[in-house]
Amino acid sequence: MITVSDTGIGIPEEDLPRLGDEFFRAKNAKRSGIAGTGLGLSIVTQLVERFGGSIKVDSVEGEGTTVKLTLPLGELPSDDSEA
Repeated sequence: MITVSDTGIGIPEEDLPRLGDEFFRAKNAKRSGIAGTGLGLSIVTQLVERFGGSIKVDSVEGEGTTVKLTLPLGELPSDDSEA
C-alpha cells in the first residue's frame, strides 16, 4: 500500500467520483488557477487497475487529500541466468 497525503485545497465531494476521468479537473482547482491537464490520476488509476490493484481518494475541500494505492503482492521472477 502506498499512501500520499497533502494539506492543499482538497477536492469537492461531488467531484470525487470523476477523478479517474481523463482531462477532468475539480472545479476548485480550475477556479484557483492551479495548472494541470487532468491526466495524472487517470493515468495512475489505469496503471493500478491493470496490475490488479485499487485506488481510493479521501478528500475534504479546504483541508487536503489522501490517495491510497493498493497493489497485490507478487512473486519475484526466478533468476534463470545460470541455465
